[in-house]
Amino acid sequence: MALNVTSTGNLDSGATSEWILNVQIFSVVFAYPILFGSLPYVGPAFDTAREEIAQLYPKLNISHDFLVSSPECRTCLDWSRDSENALAAFYYKKIETRPRDVTLFLVPGCDDMNGVAQFATQLDKLILSSVIGAGNIADRTTWPTWITTTILSTSTFARTINNIVDFYNWRHLAIVSHANGNSFGPVFSAYLSNYFSKSKYQIYFRSIENAAGHAAYQNLLRNLSFLCRVILYFGEATQFRQLMTAAGLQNMTNGEYVYLVFRPYRHSSRGNFAWTPAEPGTEKVAKEAFKSVIIIETDPFETKENQDLFKLWKTRSRDVYNFTYAVNELISPNPASTYSAMMIMTKVLDELRQSGNPEMWRSGTKLANQFLNRTFSLRTGNVTIGAFGERIPAMVVTQTDVESDEIVIRLRQDPTTDRLTVISPVIWPTEQWPVLNEPRCGFRGDAIKCVQHQDFFGALLGTIFCLTLLAAAAYVFHRQASAMKILTNWWILDPVEVSRERSRPRISG
Repeated sequence: MALNVTSTGNLDSGATSEWILNVQIFSVVFAYPILFGSLPYVGPAFDTAREEIAQLYPKLNISHDFLVSSPECRTCLDWSRDSENALAAFYYKKIETRPRDVTLFLVPGCDDMNGVAQFATQLDKLILSSVIGAGNIADRTTWPTWITTTILSTSTFARTINNIVDFYNWRHLAIVSHANGNSFGPVFSAYLSNYFSKSKYQIYFRSIENAAGHAAYQNLLRNLSFLCRVILYFGEATQFRQLMTAAGLQNMTNGEYVYLVFRPYRHSSRGNFAWTPAEPGTEKVAKEAFKSVIIIETDPFETKENQDLFKLWKTRSRDVYNFTYAVNELISPNPASTYSAMMIMTKVLDELRQSGNPEMWRSGTKLANQFLNRTFSLRTGNVTIGAFGERIPAMVVTQTDVESDEIVIRLRQDPTTDRLTVISPVIWPTEQWPVLNEPRCGFRGDAIKCVQHQDFFGALLGTIFCLTLLAAAAYVFHRQASAMKILTNWWILDPVEVSRERSRPRISG
């Protein structure tokens, strides 16, 4: 069941002049704090945004209503069974009693996301999601009114991987994911399978169970050694350490292989993709192995202003929403994405208000088009919305120093151009960077050019060896023949020597 909580900003029922735009926002939120998009996490971001909007856009008359899940709903699945029907009833009741100039939906998102988006689409109303997006949001025929500010942009992530393998001229790539790891890994791996299905690359997809032992990792790596030198990993940090330890023990961290780890964002829930804590007895191997690891992630955009804002949100989560973050727990990107959704929404609406063209804000499709191909500058950083309504986050390629655990940015991808820029050089175990797409003699060491070279070299060595043997045999034979001649013919006198001996003068005494 659902609980209705209404929050009203600068509502003025008498504000009817052409300079005032009356806006109704509906938000469907999950209450139980097991998801980063639930109310205890994103509530403070909603509050901060409304406070700033009241100051920045006084001509926007905003009413914000929340449809919140009941305490009995402990999973997204429980909530999604009730949320769609509850939202429809909630919506029509509010619209009948309080008509507005603009009505829209701003939803963090749960398993109910597609249902809410379909409802908004049927009504031709704008919908913004801040935590959950849609894998097919690029289909503007299906989702003409949907805009998302979540950094979990599958299309951007896929383009980033594409750009990186192009940048280093890699063509053979293995993608490894855990079958029952965090949900994003298998889902994104499947997305990549479709993305690369008709590409110029040779992609090998492999899945491994979370409970897999050392032997399973050994077999996986041995198989991949015959296929490629570039391995992209989606999964948990603990299992990745096991994979890297197995690679180190098989001499597959000798600089000839590169291991790309995909991390959507930095947070304890995503794990620590560093060599520590290694399994007892494997510390030395793990530390050396992680020199062959490159991380692909969203740009964390860490500034002092952000840190101050995040501290405020943590305090409000505790004081207003009765939720306390763990000690040293980082804030996920979801509150900032929710704040961003509110701020870009009001910026666009105020622009349209000033234009004085009601047709542009009454249609959800036309309203959504005002967000496309734009970059909004906010206190939490720039937010770029692409041509398909999906946020394009800035991406970075990083390395973690195995001695200091410092994370160093090596490449950055611009969200507006997708252009990769070198920030600092990659530090690699050998002088060969980037890693070769394929060893000179092939993945199995049996390339024709190497086999022919080996055959020629072997034949040459064989010929030289035989000639050497023949020369040695001739030399030995000659020596033996000379010795035998001396031993058998010592008594034969040379007539010339005898004649010489007779002609020599003699001295008599």
